[in-house]
Order: sequence, then structure tokens, then C-alpha cells
Amino acid sequence: MLDMTPLADLAFLMLSFFILTTTIRRMQALELLYPSGPGKAADVVTVLLTGRDGVYGYAGPFRPDSTQLRRLGPDQVHALVTAADARRSTWVIKPHRTAKYVAVIDVMDEIMAAGITTYAIRDSLDTAERLALDALH
Repeated sequence: MLDMTPLADLAFLMLSFFILTTTIRRMQALELLYPSGPGKAADVVTVLLTGRDGVYGYAGPFRPDSTQLRRLGPDQVHALVTAADARRSTWVIKPHRTAKYVAVIDVMDEIMAAGITTYAIRDSLDTAERLALDALH
């Protein structure tokens, strides 16, 4: 017969040791801030991402007949984000369904590095924006 009492004591001692010496980390999560009150559409900068590694941007509300989509390179995105007016604006990132995940992360890195705290990611483009992008290609 094998006496299991010392093994049970050892198991509980080991369990107590690991529980007491483990560092408890607080889970990191993205804090979502919802808008309160009416905002101004003129204070919005929108970045459209396409699957062809294209980055396009415009400021203010999108009007199909007058809004000009501007193609942005990496240096232009950095310059646009670090501009003084950009910090007071709300940024909206709208990836096309074919956009690469890394493109979204690159734009978010630029926004966060500039210290901009009001930004959002939409899950899709509006129909008028999609048609404007298709007309460019």
C-alpha cells in the first residue's frame, strides 16, 4: 500500500506557491469613447483604404459631386496626421473589404503617434465613396 497523504500535501504546497508568486496582469483593452452631442462634419478627416494598397483621404462631409479624393503616400499620411489642424479633428478610417489589415494598423499607428485621441474605424465604405474609388481605377 502506498500512502498518498504526503503527495497531496506536496500538491497543495506547490499550488499555493504558484498562486502566490504569479503576477496578476490587468487585461489590456481598447477603451471605446462614444460621441456625446452633435458634432460638426467639417471637423472630420476620413481615410479610405483599398485593397490595392491605396490610401485616399478627404476632409469634411463626402459630397459625390464636389469632394476630391486625394491619394496619399506614407509620407503624406504622416504630414497630414502631424498637422496642427489634424489634432483637433475627428479621424475616421474606412477600409474597403479588400484592404489589408496592415494598412489599417499603419494608419492607426500614425494617428496614435501624433497624439490624436478622437478616431474611429468603420467596417465599410459608403456607397458613394465606393463608387468614387471605382471611378479612380
